[in-house]
Amino acid sequence: MAEQYFEKERNEIITYGIERGKIILTSLIVVIVLGTLFGIFVQSIIFLVTFCLIRRYAGGYHADTQKRCYIISFAVIILIFVYIAQIEHSLRIGAFVQVICLIIILIMAPIDNDNRKLNVVEKKCYGKRTKITALVIHAVYVFLYSIRYWDIATQ
Repeated sequence: MAEQYFEKERNEIITYGIERGKIILTSLIVVIVLGTLFGIFVQSIIFLVTFCLIRRYAGGYHADTQKRCYIISFAVIILIFVYIAQIEHSLRIGAFVQVICLIIILIMAPIDNDNRKLNVVEKKCYGKRTKITALVIHAVYVFLYSIRYWDIATQ
């Protein structure tokens, strides 16, 4: 009997992992295709990597349904890619937006939600990880900006 229970649990875990893998792969493909269509392929990959690093511990909004999550996520990605494609020629605006985003992350992270409430220890741990990650990413951008690698630094 215990074997059947563990087998069922194992199958559920494998099924969940496969579903998550499909979602991640689909998201990756969408970001790459959209980045290519917007003419910002490299910037879209950098966005995806930095967003995933921050989002992992920062928390945030979770939609009520998976379909709503996809719609909101892809709408936000399109808006961000429009911004990146347009801002590429304005270093001051790009740097200003980066600083504002950094300040917001430093003040607000981590954010829990109804689906995943964080306890005090988790808030402290995730907050520290998010803030360190955000500061490291920002330091990399400042470095890129200082060596005049502006097309990446302003993203």
